Amino acid sequence: SMEKTHISRRDNEGGSPRYMAPELFDSKGKITEKVDVWALGCLVVEVISNRLPHEECTSIQQVMTKTLVEKQLPFTDWRGVSFAIQRLAELCFIFPPESRGSAAQLLEALTRIRID
Repeated sequence: SMEKTHISRRDNEGGSPRYMAPELFDSKGKITEKVDVWALGCLVVEVISNRLPHEECTSIQQVMTKTLVEKQLPFTDWRGVSFAIQRLAELCFIFPPESRGSAAQLLEALTRIRID
């Protein structure tokens, strides 16, 4: 099952495909802390919406195509997600890693979100 699969470029690198940033699927992609920012966006939306990232995908190949070729976000259905959380997630889901939000920017955005 895809939930138990790890993709590795080297033995010490890997990840769960549903949570992986686009650059992790590309052998030329540089791995930085920005891959964790992408994964955090996935986790935040999953916790709030109770839906998996790329929920419509059943294989790693589908996730790769959706992410790398179609340039779609891990979530396309924002039902049950507040606008503030959606904006936070979109900061995490910027495709060029150098343009993606930093951990400091995410922390600042999180401190502004009110949960009623």
